[in-house]
Amino acid sequence: MLNAWRYSLPLLIVALLSASVLAPGARSEVTYPEDSNIFIVDDIGALTLDEKRDINQVCDDLEYDTGTVLVTVIINSTADYTSGNDSNMSLGEFSEGLFDEWKIGDQDYRDGL
Repeated sequence: MLNAWRYSLPLLIVALLSASVLAPGARSEVTYPEDSNIFIVDDIGALTLDEKRDINQVCDDLEYDTGTVLVTVIINSTADYTSGNDSNMSLGEFSEGLFDEWKIGDQDYRDGL
């Protein structure tokens, strides 16, 4: 039994180290839309200029009145921002990564929308 552990333990350590080295590289291939530093990003041109102004005003009023930041992001597909390694990323995972990347809302309260 002790001999089995003597040979298995180094293999386990190598496997864990390999996984920890390779995993961050796979996640680093995700990109996100460019932060425009306003409340709306429309990468596909779905909204008119007036609609963008209206949404921006609502978001500005919300932040002023409550402190809550609301950002609207319109993209064609998350597939446009993920690599083959991340092609199965859910919309929730992509959104969470985008919030973290852009630091939306108060970082202590995580109250951004």
